Amino acid sequence: MKIKIRKVALCDVKALLPLIAQLGYPISQEQLIARLALYQGYNDAAWVGLSDDKIIGAVAVHVYDLFHCTERYAKIVSLVVDEPYRRLGVGKQLLDYAERYAREKDCGVLELTSSLKRLKHGSHDFYDSHGYKNDGEYESRYFRKFLKPKEGPHV
Repeated sequence: MKIKIRKVALCDVKALLPLIAQLGYPISQEQLIARLALYQGYNDAAWVGLSDDKIIGAVAVHVYDLFHCTERYAKIVSLVVDEPYRRLGVGKQLLDYAERYAREKDCGVLELTSSLKRLKHGSHDFYDSHGYKNDGEYESRYFRKFLKPKEGPHV
């Protein structure tokens, strides 16, 4: 399935809310507007995928420099495809867009995290089939500490 991909815009907020809800992240319209404003900067970008002018997916990328090495990194901070459009190649096209952006920003690595709860939905197999690995010298565990009370579910 071929989709059109374009930069996210504020007018996309209402269409994005149900997609983000599919990821399990409760967010209000006002909160999402504030988030989108952040992804208009130099090191952050977000795109939507459309089929017949309907938003069916989105991807957001953050570029950053590490303190301890000179290699630039990019991180996919969100990737979602509307459930009826999954396994049709939409996710791959959005992933390709994120990879192209990371290369344009001279990043040596594009990384992402994916919750273990997504294993049963095939997300890990999807990433693995597109060259994303959690093995060898790069195998890692994810640690976090909440510094303030979190609203909604911890994901």
